[in-house]
Amino acid sequence: MDVVVSAESDHGYSFISNGDGTFQPAMEFRSRPLGRLAVADLDGDGKADLVSAAYGAPMSGLDVLIGNGAGRFLDSLTLDTGGTPSASKMADVNADGKTDLIVASYGGGSVDVLLGNGRGGYLSDSQSSVGKGPSDIAVGDVDGDGKLDLVTSNFDSSTVSVLLGKGDGTYQTARSFATGNSPSGVAVADVNADGKPDLVTSNFDADSVSVLLGTGGGSFGAAASYAVEKSPSAVTAADLNGDGRADIAVSNFDSDSVSVLLATSTGFATAVSYPTGKAPAGLTLADVNGNYGSTYIGWRDATCRRSNHGYRNRSDRSYRSEA
Repeated sequence: MDVVVSAESDHGYSFISNGDGTFQPAMEFRSRPLGRLAVADLDGDGKADLVSAAYGAPMSGLDVLIGNGAGRFLDSLTLDTGGTPSASKMADVNADGKTDLIVASYGGGSVDVLLGNGRGGYLSDSQSSVGKGPSDIAVGDVDGDGKLDLVTSNFDSSTVSVLLGKGDGTYQTARSFATGNSPSGVAVADVNADGKPDLVTSNFDADSVSVLLGTGGGSFGAAASYAVEKSPSAVTAADLNGDGRADIAVSNFDSDSVSVLLATSTGFATAVSYPTGKAPAGLTLADVNGNYGSTYIGWRDATCRRSNHGYRNRSDRSYRSEA
């Protein structure tokens, strides 16, 4: 697994893995400042391409950068989505074998779906309304019909919106469910192992995560909250300790840490936090050293341009720093 990082300047950085949990020196490529990144093969050449969603006038837009297969990304095109893009995801939402692009517009309170043509371009664009200030997107089949659905965390309305997919790249009218204050990130996972997808949000202004258990058919129960450290930003959910339940990890922007909440039979254990660099804004999980355990990879805000911070999974399911 390699690492791609956005930064304050008009460049991003890619770090190529050495295969043992260490990385080669950074390679620069052009990117919008502070863009949220999504990676997939857009043009069908077997090489990873990149989409950077940058927000903040006059630079708002989506940069699509085509990968050369060696860790560098080449300028391709900039898409004007007509709003302030806050997050993007890539997935085949209409099951035609081509990668599509999903974009959240913070100012527009909407999600745009751009169907891919398999050559790095897009054929059509459909838009769906969600809550106020969508800040993140998750993609998954939340109602069990085999079609990909969308979920947004809505920062300004303290909700999540669920858009059930029709299978052709269009969506039913959004349904909203309450979360904690100002959800910044959202993830879809089966946290209680009942076979139904659940939702997890990181609540920036509440210093908590919310868990909404799925009740079937794309509906969710009332949010249960669990305390973490200050200003949780990104969230992800995966089985970190091998017990078959999805655990939660969040990056805490204002406490310079990442918190881990292990799933139990009744909910989640008290969060355990690990220090990071300054203002961690992003978080993902991957096996970067081939030991079949999850490793955190975080990226920081504009104050630390070329920084990433990792934690390797120990055999006792705790983590050691790999700054």
